[in-house]
Amino acid sequence: MGRYEYDTLRAFILDRTKRYSKKVAVEFYNKEKQLVEITYEKMESDIASIGTFLLDAGYQKEKIAIISENSYDWIRLFFGISFSGNIAVPIARDSGAEIIADNLKNTECNVVFYSKQSKKLVESIISENPDLIKTKYLMTDLDNIVEEGQKLMAAGNTSFNDVTVLPDDTAAIYFTSGTTGSQKGVVLTQNNFVFDTQSAYEYLYVSATKTKILVVLPLTHVLSFCLMCNIFNIGAKGFVCKSLKSFLVDITTQKPDILGMVPMFLEVIYKEVMSELQSKNKVKAYKGLCKVSNLLLKIGIDLRPVFFKQIREKLGGNLDVIITGGAPVNQAIVDEFHNWGVNVVVGYGITECAPIISVSEYKESVPNSVGKVINGVEVIIDNPDEKGIGEICVKGPIVMKEYCNNPEETAKALAGGMFHTGDLGYLDKNNYVFITGRSKNLIILSNGENISPEMLENKIIEHTVVKEVVVYQEDDNIVAEIFPNDSFVQKNNITDLKAYIEDAVDSVNKKLPAYARIGSVKIRDEEFPKNVSNKIKRNYDRS
Repeated sequence: MGRYEYDTLRAFILDRTKRYSKKVAVEFYNKEKQLVEITYEKMESDIASIGTFLLDAGYQKEKIAIISENSYDWIRLFFGISFSGNIAVPIARDSGAEIIADNLKNTECNVVFYSKQSKKLVESIISENPDLIKTKYLMTDLDNIVEEGQKLMAAGNTSFNDVTVLPDDTAAIYFTSGTTGSQKGVVLTQNNFVFDTQSAYEYLYVSATKTKILVVLPLTHVLSFCLMCNIFNIGAKGFVCKSLKSFLVDITTQKPDILGMVPMFLEVIYKEVMSELQSKNKVKAYKGLCKVSNLLLKIGIDLRPVFFKQIREKLGGNLDVIITGGAPVNQAIVDEFHNWGVNVVVGYGITECAPIISVSEYKESVPNSVGKVINGVEVIIDNPDEKGIGEICVKGPIVMKEYCNNPEETAKALAGGMFHTGDLGYLDKNNYVFITGRSKNLIILSNGENISPEMLENKIIEHTVVKEVVVYQEDDNIVAEIFPNDSFVQKNNITDLKAYIEDAVDSVNKKLPAYARIGSVKIRDEEFPKNVSNKIKRNYDRS
């Protein structure tokens, strides 16, 4: 714990609020659609006021849930809870009443703060589970809570400043995505968060020079929370998007120079651009321009903002860096963004590791890798095969304390004194991580061959006609189920869609060994079901 200056998230963030006191920390639109700016000094005052209110109300080591969309209220409330020695329990409102109720029960959390948009949801949970929520607060009352906390401090209440928060104290309980099973409450400590933030920062050289960052992903996604902590670390300004729906509007109006997003959104943007080029018969000219641009880059001349101005304007015009993780990233798409003048920082993480395990800036990345293992963390490849591929396991201060009230799953996950990610992959000699698939998803054929469906999906998704794909085993046959890109189909007047997609899959098959080839293709007429992190649920009903 002595590797870095700070060993608690509280000490780290409160130091930054003092260091950058007069700078703007957070921007957002209020209900009147006016831009509101919150300084670091104001944020610190709000955090202390909320923490004082909670302590005065008798909350100590209490689990307190936040059920809300992204907002400044979410941010100041999370810190007010966690920095007062209580435990924040962020819950995605999109999870639905049943899953939220299960999360509250499993974590024994009966105090809830909820947004106005979540009111009906909370009321439905209470109607089905009358004894589940003992105390509830509407987040529209948060200004009143801040005011009450300020009065208490003015009257001499020093409880927030006096509270002792230790490195191993639980800061928050985040929930796993649940792509293949029920959600588990991941117990993350003050030190888990602050160690991960400080260590990842050492690998984010270019990102640390940016000034305006869009908070796009839900803050109930631990990657989004970690990126927000990095915003405050460098004294940058974070604009809070209320939802993914408002993202495309916010990016053009706010013109950020950095944002975090899951790979799926990179794919959507890339395919929209390529689809438009193809429909206008400009692909050849575009590729020629890319070659000229890359040659000029080699001699230090960067004309990408000029050559690709129209594409960049779709991303606000100022975007320099995208930080992505949480799922495999197609290297071809990463390189295409670089052609436009946007460096994609690829990382690998998991909720149970707070979450970043490895990360690299574009210039220091290795193709198809998910980054270099961050300092102070050890990655072990458990039970590797002859190719060096095995389960990726993690040791270090970023590893969770436990799964809340789930000793059996905790024992499995932390067997051998290391966290078992369930991901398959390998390390190179320079400590770069390569992911080959998920152990639970592995296709095992009757001839004994093991095939990663993710590897096949990454190859298929390169085709612009494919919007989403899931590869799985049916009997002894490999199936690719595909949801087509309607925009591409319409712009290019494709009449025989099945034949077009089968041709695309055949082009993939030609580059694969015989045993790994796709045997059949299924076309979907709707998107795949997804979890709250927008990842496809692999165990969807295929009947």
